[in-house]
Amino acid sequence: MKIYIAPKNNKTIPLSKDIPTFYKFIDKYIEDNDCITIDKIDSSLTKEIIIYSPKYLLEIYNEYIQHIEKNKISFYLFPRFKTKSLLIAKIYYTSLLTFLKLQKSFNSLFKKSETSKVRNELNKYCIGNGIDIGFGGDPITKSAITIDLPSPYAKYKKNPHHLKGYGDNLYWFKDNVLDYIYSSHLLEDFEDTEKVLNEWFRVLKKDGVLLLFLPNEQLYRAYNKKIGKEVNHHHIHDNFSLNFIKEIIRNRDDLEIIHEKEPSNIYSFELVIKKVN
Repeated sequence: MKIYIAPKNNKTIPLSKDIPTFYKFIDKYIEDNDCITIDKIDSSLTKEIIIYSPKYLLEIYNEYIQHIEKNKISFYLFPRFKTKSLLIAKIYYTSLLTFLKLQKSFNSLFKKSETSKVRNELNKYCIGNGIDIGFGGDPITKSAITIDLPSPYAKYKKNPHHLKGYGDNLYWFKDNVLDYIYSSHLLEDFEDTEKVLNEWFRVLKKDGVLLLFLPNEQLYRAYNKKIGKEVNHHHIHDNFSLNFIKEIIRNRDDLEIIHEKEPSNIYSFELVIKKVN
């Protein structure tokens, strides 16, 4: 007699390894050697079908009872506990989904932005009138004019989103008007880095500063590989780093580097550039 588990996912795969008589997964959306659809199962040879699907419990159950006896269906709740009661499964799964939703909301309130990692180090340079390009909901300082996509990339806190745009064209500002520009983990997404930097320097006053907190791409990739996380595929340049930026501005005699640090916070770097004339 065969035991099946439905569907195949990150929760049921470990479960299958704890059942010596497990045979296959039931899944109509995945086709591989481990999966079968419910209509191909012989009920007479089936001992049990174990379902784990908090979101689609009723949809799966109502389909399965057309092919197999109800008393052969059980519901997995948590390690070493399952039930044949549809009511208990519905109550548990509803509670679980509610808890996960609340947990996600709670975590988002305390999610740390990249900027939060260097605020104490860099906000001392943010004096006067300035902007935070790609602020992601968490500006370097409360006084900064914030710029981000029309639909912000990230939301950390309820801070004002002043200007909506892509950050490579500061058409809102005349030449030589800002005391500082801050940007975190954005410049690496632009193909023409030099063009974007020139636009940012355009709007800075004499003695104004550009503050950058950006990823060293190779350190970033190594770190994500180590923790098993996907990299951000918006990053354009394989060799993006502190030296990459310094090489771009190397021949400009109107700029002076007043602060640099690499690495910073595992895989990033800090760079503060002053416009001297």
